[in-house]
Amino acid sequence: MTKARKQPSVSGKTNGAERLRGMPLMPALILSFGIFVLVAVSAVQALQWYTGRGIIREFASRLIERALATEEAELRDHLNAAIFQAKYVASALSDKRYEISDLALQDFAAGAFAAAPHITALLISDPQGHALRAVRDEGGGSVAVNTLDLSHDPAFSSVLADVDAFVRPHWGKPVFIPQANTTFLTY
Repeated sequence: MTKARKQPSVSGKTNGAERLRGMPLMPALILSFGIFVLVAVSAVQALQWYTGRGIIREFASRLIERALATEEAELRDHLNAAIFQAKYVASALSDKRYEISDLALQDFAAGAFAAAPHITALLISDPQGHALRAVRDEGGGSVAVNTLDLSHDPAFSSVLADVDAFVRPHWGKPVFIPQANTTFLTY
């Protein structure tokens, strides 16, 4: 004996048992598809956030390095002028053309840094602490030159100790002098 299939009613309506049996499949499919979409979107967002952070960090560090390299080059250009001036003055003093007490050294010191407007002061000293200072005025038009006795100045003593430790020219430690409220770079 074979089972006879139930024929749908002529009116097109299905009974309640058939409707309940076919109904749970649709919500289960919708729920599982919705969860799949949420998991997939979350995974893509997490991956995008992680890689985006890495890319931004890499590019930001490259931009910072580039900016620092540019600043270093600009500072080096300024400091190279000071190095050239210091070597020029040192060669003139080592040739014994000038002594600290010579009036001609005042003119020489005033003109020594005329071509380097970013250098605002020049201090030439002998090992005993007798010094000649040339300072550019605020407008940069004139230079005031005077002599100093720095033999008892503690800041200058530390500079001399630093200079005595080296044979070759070098950049010394920056020196802050409170009376002038200025930090000096030594070469």
